[in-house]
Amino acid sequence: MLIQVVAKGGNLTLNITPLPDGRLPKRGVALMLELGGFLKDYGESIYGTRAYEPYISGELAFTRKGSSIYVFYQYADDHAQAAGTIKFPVTFDVKSVQLLGVDLLVDFRRVDGELELSLPPRQWDKAPYADVFCIEICP
Repeated sequence: MLIQVVAKGGNLTLNITPLPDGRLPKRGVALMLELGGFLKDYGESIYGTRAYEPYISGELAFTRKGSSIYVFYQYADDHAQAAGTIKFPVTFDVKSVQLLGVDLLVDFRRVDGELELSLPPRQWDKAPYADVFCIEICP
């Protein structure tokens, strides 16, 4: 949910209120810890960014900060397979592409107005919410 909200230029409100005795609900604490883990790894793609067109397109969402465009490839569920190639239209020249969270430079090429990202094979027990790419654009 955070990715969709930020990609549209919004702010996410968790609305977790204390119980009558002052404790926070366990489900609310679990949600905050999960969100905090995501932000620890990918916070640069969220904090201080602005919405970037096309905002959301299929499983992709976009944000921008300065000369960095962030692309989120959102997985449908915990059992999704790792993406091998991702394509989307671009109108800018690309300097580099990095997969955040693992600090991996990604091979890319521009073909007929689309940017094609080639990802290395990966396996996991549980798919992440998203792969997050930082695309540095040329000035």
